[in-house]
Amino acid sequence: MGFLSSGQTNPNTTLRKFVSKSLKMEKQFTSKKALDYCKLEHILSLWETLSVEMAKRLTYEQQEPFIGLSEEYLHPLLKTEKSDQFLELRKILHGVDIDSLLNILYEFIETFVRHMQHEELNSDWKLIETLAEYEHFDPVLHKDISSIFPKSISLGQAVATWKEIAVYQKNTLNTSK
Repeated sequence: MGFLSSGQTNPNTTLRKFVSKSLKMEKQFTSKKALDYCKLEHILSLWETLSVEMAKRLTYEQQEPFIGLSEEYLHPLLKTEKSDQFLELRKILHGVDIDSLLNILYEFIETFVRHMQHEELNSDWKLIETLAEYEHFDPVLHKDISSIFPKSISLGQAVATWKEIAVYQKNTLNTSK
């Protein structure tokens, strides 16, 4: 995305004009609607939306959406006699803006967890407390879930948590049809 900020391009320029005039690759771009309706100022939001949707699809198809992430953050959620993290997580999702939660958790995993020095992170930390320190965490969403989010879920279970929320969302949408 840095190439957009480095040029002398107006943010109100349509994607079609930028792709054809500056990048000279209009024929390779398959979405004509995106070319016509998106402006350069929408690129980051479009990229984020597409990335989250692609990760959801990969999850639904039993594929890994976070390829290359350290094994430290790929621990599964647990179900034991004492605790069922799946159940605890599902209980809090009623009444929560799941789209926003998935988006911020995806961004957190991809930008914070993936790129932090592993000496600066501890996979045993509580996920909700670490997420609350993330600068892009929506204060309204934080207020909604911080007190009810399962404290037993660690940062090392961030990916499993994201996947479980994505599957929950899909199942909820399918049953409401």
